[in-house]
Amino acid sequence: MEFDWNAANAGHIARHGITPQEAEEAVRIEPLDADVQQHDDEARVLCFGRTKSGRLLAVIYHRAAGQNTRCHRVRNDKTAAATVFWKDMSVPKERIAIPKFKTEAEEAAWWDSHPEIAAEIMKQALKSGAARRKVPLKTVTMRLPMADLATAQDLASRKGLPYQTYIKMVLHEALQEKRRSA
Repeated sequence: MEFDWNAANAGHIARHGITPQEAEEAVRIEPLDADVQQHDDEARVLCFGRTKSGRLLAVIYHRAAGQNTRCHRVRNDKTAAATVFWKDMSVPKERIAIPKFKTEAEEAAWWDSHPEIAAEIMKQALKSGAARRKVPLKTVTMRLPMADLATAQDLASRKGLPYQTYIKMVLHEALQEKRRSA
């Protein structure tokens, strides 16, 4: 999946302290898609994902057939996304309506002033079972040397991540690097 960044989108996420590379990592490394909203002729996906450094981001993007992926909004969602995973999962019955926007600037302003909406959409998706991963996951059991496990736990702790998540991220990065060099 390749990404296109224009100056407006890259500048917007920079104001939130996020780089294009981090946004791409959040979409590529085991993202959780929460919702799809139709915007003109685009189906925009709201997903939550972690960067290699462990930051939890909410990303809105679309990918048209035969085109590169374009990110529209990215937020470092300590407030909104973390709520989804760590707080009460009670959800209202009605679907949240996202207004139609005339411009990307108008859309950016709306999402910036409504960060709780992304969290609520994720809550509803998790509660209803509509949240889905892009790639299927399989549970595996591995025997690791105790020293490697201790190192992984220590490094994960420094990043504020569960050690299993950290091990998956490291394995994913190593496999991607091997695939590129093969």
